Amino acid sequence: MRILLTTEAFAGGVRRHVLELCGGIRQAGHEPILAVSCERDDHAQEALIPLLAQGITCHEIPMRRAVSPFADGHAYRTLSRLIRDLHPDLIHAHSAKAGILARMAGKRCRIPVIYTPHAFPFLMTHTAFVPFYRAVEAHAVRWTAQIIVLSEQERLAAESLGYPKERIHLIPNGIPADTLPPLRADIQTPFRIGVFGRCCRQKGSDRLAAIIRSSRDRTWWWEIFGSGPMEQELTHLGDRVTCHGAYPSSEAIRLMRQTDAILLPSRWEGCPYTILEAWAAGIPVIGSAIGGITDLITDGETGLLADGDTPAAWLAALTRLAEDAALRVKLAGGGRDRLTRRHTLEQMIRQTLHVYTKGIST
Repeated sequence: MRILLTTEAFAGGVRRHVLELCGGIRQAGHEPILAVSCERDDHAQEALIPLLAQGITCHEIPMRRAVSPFADGHAYRTLSRLIRDLHPDLIHAHSAKAGILARMAGKRCRIPVIYTPHAFPFLMTHTAFVPFYRAVEAHAVRWTAQIIVLSEQERLAAESLGYPKERIHLIPNGIPADTLPPLRADIQTPFRIGVFGRCCRQKGSDRLAAIIRSSRDRTWWWEIFGSGPMEQELTHLGDRVTCHGAYPSSEAIRLMRQTDAILLPSRWEGCPYTILEAWAAGIPVIGSAIGGITDLITDGETGLLADGDTPAAWLAALTRLAEDAALRVKLAGGGRDRLTRRHTLEQMIRQTLHVYTKGIST
């Protein structure tokens, strides 16, 4: 199969997902071709270097995250020309902007399109465009051969848009799980709390600031890894807070091993890599009781869940971990077991290729 993968959101977890999927498609004997926008992240073009080294063809399609009729029209025409030139067997579109443009172009060029939303835009409750986004997604159902969702919340949302159940496939993210470090029973002094991911509202960076301000335990240190628009707000929270800036995803597990607990106070998520990496690192994780996080964390078994907007709930969960070695081992072990059974990269790629086969025959 010749598969054209495209995304505007070529950053963070979406970028990792797409890059690893390209590698897996190639290893399975198929031909992946990548068409992405590099406007959202300054390091996007650098991320393409490993694919180019493997001989995978990459094209840059300028797309904007915001609604922009002129820019969107230009991106649509550019993508349509690329599809006509390449004659792919299938298009796999990731995230909302590339999702709608690729489905329009696929309809025009008569190429089936698989769509992975990575959290539907109308699930992002902070925007006034929710009704518009929902209407656009509902209209595009007819142009979608198959849809891949990352969480149960997304699956239910897809059903509400009108997708037939047989065209909806829940395939969570996966990571390599061949060689994993041992679980850690000990904690450090001071107790180190790790926060990994982009510093932004979606990841709950403002919630994190409130949690840190509410903390009265001087033996807790906060290690923040990531960059973004809210990074500066987090750098002025005291001498117990260290902001390390951006980090390569290949270093995540090693860095997590230097912490005692991982916090993920997000407002919305599809299937966050942070939790999978924490499980791989053998470190217990606390996450918001929302969306795809609740698919991964069974409270008290594979991690702890907290009420996102209540600092006291997060601090209570952290206190439990700091004081209970048996609980830390139980949660880390439960997460590790869940990872190896359901969330390996091999499983993700195998299931996705199966959907490709169905998409081509649709």
